[in-house]
Amino acid sequence: MKQDFKKISSQVVDWYLKDGRHNLPWRKKVTPYRIWISEIMLQQTQVKTVIPYFNAFIKKYPTLQKLSLATEDEILASWSGLGFYRRAKNIFAAKNEKMLGIFDNSQLEIIKIHKALSLRKKKHKGKKGKKGGKRGGSKRG
Repeated sequence: MKQDFKKISSQVVDWYLKDGRHNLPWRKKVTPYRIWISEIMLQQTQVKTVIPYFNAFIKKYPTLQKLSLATEDEILASWSGLGFYRRAKNIFAAKNEKMLGIFDNSQLEIIKIHKALSLRKKKHKGKKGKKGGKRGGSKRG
């Protein structure tokens, strides 16, 4: 079993080194924050669509500290055109709940944030029909 894992792992790494997309903006200056933002943007959205939004978002909010100063409307405005606005609202909710303070340079922390946001999403689904229950909507009209 261990040999199979090593073989598969080696094949994946070889494939990535040969054919992987090395030029993606979130693969440059890799940080947990940049990976987190890219993963949220890439949910149900094509890579070619995300790239300009990611670049603009990171230019405006290059660090967690800058993001923590943003209002929900500012985050939604930066997201405008990308769709699925619940993702942007979850970013705002994460910063409001001080969840971003647990970020460090480990994948485990990113996974904790993702799980916490998934739990928020499940709770939100139970409140459909109440304020904010409309998928894809925004406060901006």
